[in-house]
Amino acid sequence: MNANLHYTPDIAPDFHCHVPLTTLQPLLLVNGVCRNIPSAVEQRGFSMAPHRDGRGVALAIASGMAIAQPLQIIYTRNAENTAPTVYENAITVAPQAQATLLICDHTLSPDEFSTDSQTMIFVDTGARLEVVWMQSEHSRSHHRSSIHIRQQANSVVEYTAITLHGGRIENDIEIALQGARADCRANGLFLIDGQQQFATNITIRHDVGHCRSNQLFKGIVDNEATGRFHGRVVVAQDAQKTEAFQANNNLLLTKSAKMYTQPQLEIYADDVRCSHGATIGRLDEQALFYLRSRGVSLKEARLLQQIGFVQDVLDAIHIVPLRERVAELVAKRLQGEFSRCSDCELHCC
Repeated sequence: MNANLHYTPDIAPDFHCHVPLTTLQPLLLVNGVCRNIPSAVEQRGFSMAPHRDGRGVALAIASGMAIAQPLQIIYTRNAENTAPTVYENAITVAPQAQATLLICDHTLSPDEFSTDSQTMIFVDTGARLEVVWMQSEHSRSHHRSSIHIRQQANSVVEYTAITLHGGRIENDIEIALQGARADCRANGLFLIDGQQQFATNITIRHDVGHCRSNQLFKGIVDNEATGRFHGRVVVAQDAQKTEAFQANNNLLLTKSAKMYTQPQLEIYADDVRCSHGATIGRLDEQALFYLRSRGVSLKEARLLQQIGFVQDVLDAIHIVPLRERVAELVAKRLQGEFSRCSDCELHCC
């Protein structure tokens, strides 16, 4: 697979997305509008084009193709258009195809932004898709992201959302397993502080039997921030031999931090393996004491606990260089190195 896209975005020259690797092939959207693909561009194995009225992106992976290099989409908001923005994406993975998609959200000016994005993903028979979604916007942004995924027989979807920053972020996720032996793994991590607000609402529907889903969502809430998780698994009456597992674990670093969690199972079949659970807690004082007794500072001990807490979500990212880069950004966020970004115009971490 030798396809290449030329990355020539028309944005501020001092902007730099810190996530991408040298192998990534980026597509840029500014305020919902494609910048570096003015018309449909056919590549060997996949096609990328602007979606409706040039807003959003349409991505299609051809049947049987294994795209070796990750594909990246960078969404940015800037001062060119500060009005509420709505756009829609359509992603199709044809039968037996394989691809990895990295999506990054950024803000490039200090304006107050309201963004509503919808992403429709169809994964056909025997196809595999890994999606890593990075969210890093400033404290005056409000972004509601709706993701709808449809999976056919023997398909595999691995979805991981990493939220580093944002004033008010809402992720609404709906996944339907519509073909036998479909497999879905949905993971998420959010880190919020100040007065930020974050919410995940996820529904996974097992419409047929012999399918598997696994959810793991974690959050670290500091200062006066508020987090919410509403997870729902619905197993249809004829969806026998279903396996569905859901977990939501959260850390509160201050007394004023708030977390609301509501895991939920709706099971109408009788031959299933399903479980759900949620925890809200604080750092382990005994573990902190143990580390400090070994000469580790309190700040380092707190950091080590938090990194250990989020590690299994990071491990869900299969591309090793990407996983290492994301882990580095998460560690910097936990160390407070992004605190300078609260008043930054770019907030491009």
